[in-house]
Amino acid sequence: MHVSGVLAELKTKPRSELESLVENEHHELFQVGKVSFEVNIWANKQADGRLAVAVDAWRRRFLGWAQSTVVGFHLTEDGSISDMKSEDFWEHGY
Repeated sequence: MHVSGVLAELKTKPRSELESLVENEHHELFQVGKVSFEVNIWANKQADGRLAVAVDAWRRRFLGWAQSTVVGFHLTEDGSISDMKSEDFWEHGY
């Protein structure tokens, strides 16, 4: 599973389906060989009406260390999409 592929697929989903992620985040654990991964997909409604949708992936390493990647986009009420910037993730604790 590649994070950018998951994000590209999410961009094709209807807003109503993405809004369900606000209350029901998606979590998936899987392993490739000896490497463990965790993928989380979530959404937040913004004050200006945009929906922030993000995918974060964690690669579990030894001794509790982890490497993370997070990507996302904003979906406006009229359906336009813009990629989230680094600063946007800071608002969500990244």
